[in-house]
Amino acid sequence: MVSPELLHLRMGHAGKQQLLECVKKGELKGVEVKEGAGQQSKCPDCTSGKLPRTSFPISSDHASTPLELVHTDVCGPMQTPDREKGSRYFVTFLDDFSRLSWVILVKTKDEVAKVFRRWIRYVERESGAKVKVLRRVSG
Repeated sequence: MVSPELLHLRMGHAGKQQLLECVKKGELKGVEVKEGAGQQSKCPDCTSGKLPRTSFPISSDHASTPLELVHTDVCGPMQTPDREKGSRYFVTFLDDFSRLSWVILVKTKDEVAKVFRRWIRYVERESGAKVKVLRRVSG
């Protein structure tokens, strides 16, 4: 014998009335609900889950122009190197404004600084904009 409240909790906060109907119809085998439970109390978890929530604030960290904010990460070492050049790492660059991304393969982490300088020259020449902030994710 279980109370309607306990059945509600055990069944993942399913609707109490629907659960009681399922028990009456025999759809929940082996479950008996205590008689005379009377008016069921409100579940605090279900009540708080139905409260209106405020939206996440719009982040002011997003770029408003190309190359204003670039995210970068170094990943690796990979277990299996690239077949052509033997690269075990890769560097990613993501322009926050355009969401345009670049992935560059490198053999060692020592090459990352050189790749970064070369990438900066390339994107600044192609876009006419300057990289203002570089945000390193990890690596």
